[in-house]
Amino acid sequence: MNYYKKNNMKYYILRNQTVEHLFNNLDVTYSNYGDVSKIDNLADTIIWFYQLDPTNRASDQKKDLINYIDILKFLFDKKDYINNTIIFIPDIKNFSYFNSEDSLIDEYYKFVRYVIKLSKKKKNIKYLFFDEFTKMYSNKSLIDWKYFYLSGMVINPKIAIHFKTWFNEKINFLNFKRKKCLVLDCDNTLWGGIVGELGASKIHLGNEYPGKAFLDFQKTIIDLYKNGVIITLCSKNNEEDVWEVFKKNPNMIINKSHISAYRINWNDKATNILDISNDLNLGLESFVFIDDNPSEREIVNQLLPEVTVPDFPKNAFNLLSFINNIGERYFSVFTLTDEDKRKTKQYFENVERNKIRNKFSNLNSYIKSLKINLVIQFVNKFNIDRISQMTQKTNQFNLTTKRYLISDINNFLKNKSLIYCISISDKFGDSGITGLLILNYIDSENIEIDSFLLSCRVLGKGIESVFLNFIINILIDKKFKKVFAKFIPTKKNIQVEKFYENNGFVLIRTSKDGSKYYSKKLKNKTKNNLMYKIKLL
Repeated sequence: MNYYKKNNMKYYILRNQTVEHLFNNLDVTYSNYGDVSKIDNLADTIIWFYQLDPTNRASDQKKDLINYIDILKFLFDKKDYINNTIIFIPDIKNFSYFNSEDSLIDEYYKFVRYVIKLSKKKKNIKYLFFDEFTKMYSNKSLIDWKYFYLSGMVINPKIAIHFKTWFNEKINFLNFKRKKCLVLDCDNTLWGGIVGELGASKIHLGNEYPGKAFLDFQKTIIDLYKNGVIITLCSKNNEEDVWEVFKKNPNMIINKSHISAYRINWNDKATNILDISNDLNLGLESFVFIDDNPSEREIVNQLLPEVTVPDFPKNAFNLLSFINNIGERYFSVFTLTDEDKRKTKQYFENVERNKIRNKFSNLNSYIKSLKINLVIQFVNKFNIDRISQMTQKTNQFNLTTKRYLISDINNFLKNKSLIYCISISDKFGDSGITGLLILNYIDSENIEIDSFLLSCRVLGKGIESVFLNFIINILIDKKFKKVFAKFIPTKKNIQVEKFYENNGFVLIRTSKDGSKYYSKKLKNKTKNNLMYKIKLL
């Protein structure tokens, strides 16, 4: 699926070579070769795609890199564009066939340091290392000299389709779109051998092959955990046997605290994954399932097509490259927010909340027991990454499902929009920033809700209505007379179809595509719900 075409993203590419064959699947316009005199401000994203001439010697390529820094300073360092910007860091390893000058390497790293510094300075600027793509090909495959000399194509058109796939994955990476949950089998996946036959001390896991390969596999999984990936277990096994490995095998470096949810039984794995999905309140499209057994993978593929099910390596010595590839393809993200880093702990806490819910006879008693604290704040430089990320990832409780880049959020601020986010904590822990409300001025008396969303992991406690009513009280204080809103249906947000109606909004009309348009007169302020402690920063 071409995500960007679907979302009508417009690109403007600054280039010094022929690149149409690489980006012709996008809505894109191009600069003239080497022309940086203008920027298309109607584009959502600017791509700076300057690469080195592979026929040049090291001294000329060094000059090019120095010139590239000057170009970027002219374009971005001294000017403020609201557009999202991607800078491709040129490849020198594959293109510098005969070069060995240390000074070229030095200049390359100067360029890299400059781009990284620029990206830290300006949140809407991100970068990609082009050699992450080119390293997959030999020099012979990378360039077809006929097309280079006839059409100025540095990249072989035969591999253009692979570039498009790679670039699509990288755009997801830059825009915070990634999978959330890794579902792991145990026997012959987390360790070698079957624990029920070998026992906890005799499975293959340690410092000699093949145990070393499984140990390195686990180390990478822990790295994913530290970067906000939710780790779960789905194993056909006796539960006691599995936990005995966790408790007694000294080489088992993944421990129970890393596991947010699990199903260890003899049920089919599709059913178990569904149960885990319900435990975590996560959509199946967020899951990656890893299992050494091809029949188990096929069952999940057939019954749960939304789940990503990669092929498992036949040999243990390929485990490390396999899990590294999984991490890069499905779980990498350009910038980790504080919420990302805490996410695994937050989902574990959510499972604990669900466990105690059955102890209460009614919802209000349960909510009171949680001692929920709500902190509402305006957008700022510390939360803007998270705000953009939520628009990209939130699907279930999302009234309009509009996707916004950081540059879009900055554009809202430029137009004086009101942007509020909400942080939620309770006696189990801090869920972080999990809700967003964007309002656009119509005139001095009327305002419209552009986006309203809440993370699925905090639903079921009435927080969405409390958040909305709190903001409505703010609008009343600001002397607004009426607020307008809309619901745009998708496959995943049907549960919020009547949210505005249930919160005192009047339905104005319904369009042919099912979108609903509402208004609400702003008269009397409502009292804050005493079950929640609410603070405005």
